[in-house]
Amino acid sequence: MPNAVSKSFNCPRCSQAFFAYLTTTPRGFKCAQCKLSFTARTDSSQLKVLYDARSSYSESLSLYQLLDISPNSSIEEIKAAYRRQALKWHPDRNLGSAEAAKHFNELNQAYTILIDREKRSEYDSLHGSMHCEEESRSHVEAQEQSGGKEGYVNEMIKLALEIKASNVTWNDVVRRLVLQGCPQGLALQIAITLEETYKESAKLQASELGRKAAIAFVIGIMISVFTAQVLKERFLVVYGFYLYGCFTGCRALYLQAVGSAPSRIRNNVG
Repeated sequence: MPNAVSKSFNCPRCSQAFFAYLTTTPRGFKCAQCKLSFTARTDSSQLKVLYDARSSYSESLSLYQLLDISPNSSIEEIKAAYRRQALKWHPDRNLGSAEAAKHFNELNQAYTILIDREKRSEYDSLHGSMHCEEESRSHVEAQEQSGGKEGYVNEMIKLALEIKASNVTWNDVVRRLVLQGCPQGLALQIAITLEETYKESAKLQASELGRKAAIAFVIGIMISVFTAQVLKERFLVVYGFYLYGCFTGCRALYLQAVGSAPSRIRNNVG
């Protein structure tokens, strides 16, 4: 085999190991594990292995096989499997690959059904039926019309919130999302959106605390005037209103400052 080079490579679907002599001319393979037919070849420099999948995964795999889980998997295991597979097959990480985009949509289809207890029960009882296939396909189309990547983005938002709960900076949130395989552009967008949401929430809390502080001061002043002019003496309880007003006012000022602070997220996070 002229200009052939021995290569170790994996099935683009299930990562089943292959070893063969490849050239720049495509050579056909079929995976014994997931039944995917594909071609593999090397690039002109014979350094990389290039793939071209030829069959639809959904034709031979169940929804559980798509996510690489067992039918007895829990909801948390389904979420974790979906996140893992979506990171691998996300179109932003497989630019120009129509097969990756197609498989990403099939993952969304599987996740949409298996994460819903009623739909999952129906799928289990009618496994492989045309009715279930048509229903799941309609869900995929609805997802595509509403944004296409909604399920994946929601998973990344949940992950970002979990990371932020450990009291790290927004730049650290971006870094950790990227380390988890999230495209940097999407990670930045999620972090910026969440930061703006946090700031709006801080401003609302500041407004509410400011109103409470003002009410406390007004009540304190009214009690002071009444006790001084009518009862001719002062009560210590009035100072409690003043202290509460000062404390609440300081919290309001802090939250207002947090809500008005400029963004510290840098576009060169890496």
